[in-house]
Amino acid sequence: MTFPTDPIPHLRDHYSTGATRPYAVRSNALRRFYQSLRKHEEEHLIAMRADMRKPRFAAYMSDVDLVYAAIEHALLPPAGAAFIVSFISQRGTGDRIAAFLASRGLLEGEDFILAA
Repeated sequence: MTFPTDPIPHLRDHYSTGATRPYAVRSNALRRFYQSLRKHEEEHLIAMRADMRKPRFAAYMSDVDLVYAAIEHALLPPAGAAFIVSFISQRGTGDRIAAFLASRGLLEGEDFILAA
């Protein structure tokens, strides 16, 4: 695979097509990034030590683990992994949350339960 000298215009063109808009595309990209980070975690920690003189524990806690947590927070559990959504809000919010989750292929009562 070859990359253009300046990838930014190519990436902007790809983004503007809407190809990255579907939730499935974004969640798959996050999952692949997460797996890659896990696979190359040691190299990242070594690089942070070499570039920033950051001790291993500090690099893990302040950088690597925060990225893991952010990705895990951003991803909905896959279908079949049940979870509870708890919320306090205005009328109709539960319906909007249920509709959003249903649009992602999750079934209320099977994949998730709303708790107001």
